[in-house]
Amino acid sequence: MSDPSPYVPESSGSHESSGADRAARWTAALLRLGTLGELGALLLRGGRWWMLPLVLGLGGLLIAALLVQALHHLAPFFYVAL
Repeated sequence: MSDPSPYVPESSGSHESSGADRAARWTAALLRLGTLGELGALLLRGGRWWMLPLVLGLGGLLIAALLVQALHHLAPFFYVAL
C-alpha cells in the first residue's frame, strides 16, 4: 500500500548505481509530476523520441493560444503608432 510507483526497483544493497537503476529513479521522479511526468517517463523509458517535436509543438500552440486570450486584457497597456 505504501509503494509510490511500480517502477521503483528493489535496492540491491550496493552503493554504485547502474544505468538501469538511474533510469528507474528518473522514471519514478517523473511519475510523481502527474500527467506531464507520465509523458516524460514515456519518452524516457519507451524510446519514443519522435514524439518530442509533437509535444513541443503542441506546447507552443498552447502558449500562443493563452497569449491570444490574454491580448484583450493587455491591449490598454500598449500604444501602437501607425
